[in-house]
Formats: sequence, C-alpha cells, structure tokens
Amino acid sequence: MRARLVMVLAALGAAAFVAGCANTPGGSTTPTPTPIVNDNGVSALAANEILEKAKTALGDAKSVRIKGSATEAGEKMELDFKISGEDLSATISGSGLSMEIIKIGTDVYMKADSLWETFLSGQPQVLALIKGKYLKIPATDERFKQFTQITDPDELLKPEGNLSKGQTKTINGKPAIGLVDDKDKSTLYISTVDEPLPLRVEDESGSGLDFTYDEAVTVTAPPAAEVVDASKLPGF
Repeated sequence: MRARLVMVLAALGAAAFVAGCANTPGGSTTPTPTPIVNDNGVSALAANEILEKAKTALGDAKSVRIKGSATEAGEKMELDFKISGEDLSATISGSGLSMEIIKIGTDVYMKADSLWETFLSGQPQVLALIKGKYLKIPATDERFKQFTQITDPDELLKPEGNLSKGQTKTINGKPAIGLVDDKDKSTLYISTVDEPLPLRVEDESGSGLDFTYDEAVTVTAPPAAEVVDASKLPGF
C-alpha cells in the first residue's frame, strides 16, 4: 500500500502503561489507576474492513501531516504533505527532483522545473515563462490527477495489491495493526485505539511516512507575482 504521489510511499515511538503508587496523608499507598485504552475494535476485522474504517477516519480528520521518505523505482524521495480538508501543501525532493504542490479548492499550483523540462521539452518558450514559477492548473486536469487527487482518502490509501493483516506494533506511542500489501510489500499501520487513523506506511526496508494529526494546517496560495495561469499558455 502506498500513500499516493511518487510512492508515493519518524521515528517509531513506544509507550508503556505502568501502574504507580501515590502517598496519602495517612501514610498508606493507593495505586494509581492504569490508563484506560480505548480499543476501537478494528483488530477483530478483516483487512479490507480495517482499511475502510481508516479511510473514513482519515476523511473525518480536520488536518493531517504526512512526512518521511519513500522509495520509488529504487530512488529515495523525501516527502512532506500538509492536508487540511481537501486543501494541500506538499514538497517532494530527491533524485534530481524538486517539486512543490499547493491545492486550494479547485485550483492547484505546481512548481516543478525538472518535471516541466520533460513534459514541455518541445516548447522552450513556455518553459521560459514558467521557470521558477508556480503553474496554476485546474484540479480536474486528468494529466495531473496523481498530484491533484492526493487529498482523497480513497486515493491516498489505495492498495497496489491484496491486503492481509500483519503484526501489531506501537507506532508513535499508539498501538497499531499492520495491513500488508502483497504486491509492493509495504505495510500500513492503523491505530487500534480511539479513531482508527493511519499512523505510518513503510516499505520492506523500514523507511516510510508518518501520519500526525496534532497540528493545525493552513494552506495559502502563492503570491500572484509568482503564478502563471496554465490556461493562458499556448499549447499547454
């Protein structure tokens, strides 16, 4: 399973609940209650049912940050996505590629000189106009849907092959269950407490992306002076 983009595949945290003791005025001790873990029940479900629960939980999240590394065709990429609803701010770098993507509503802004050099290799005049700029394109443009649909949980958590339940593991302080993709051999970890949110997706080497939900995300459009509207470019 891949978090979609180039992958489009941090550290793992661990937590232990330990009962302690507290002194009372009378000198006796009272055990501190063990924290209650709100098991969400997904561990008992089939792999595809867990995935559907995770898609729903991710879609309901106000914001999410997805950050880490991914390997595609043997090349390692660094990714940082910030998603607020259907809006997105993302950076991808590695293997000679550097890309920024901003999606607000139905507008997408992309700064990707190396991509444009390939995509528009026969249009040097157009390349000169957009070099170092954000290209504004509609989110409905089919040529770039792998970039523009990244905020859709169905696309973001879409498996490459068939899923099976894997091992349980503590991910960033939360117990989780893995969903293993039999095609790309990656594992998506879903929280087994509270909301069944995706926590991490990783490949066989252990590199991957962490999902965090504890920060407010605001996505803003780039300055107008740095934007070129694709609809006004000849032959684009």
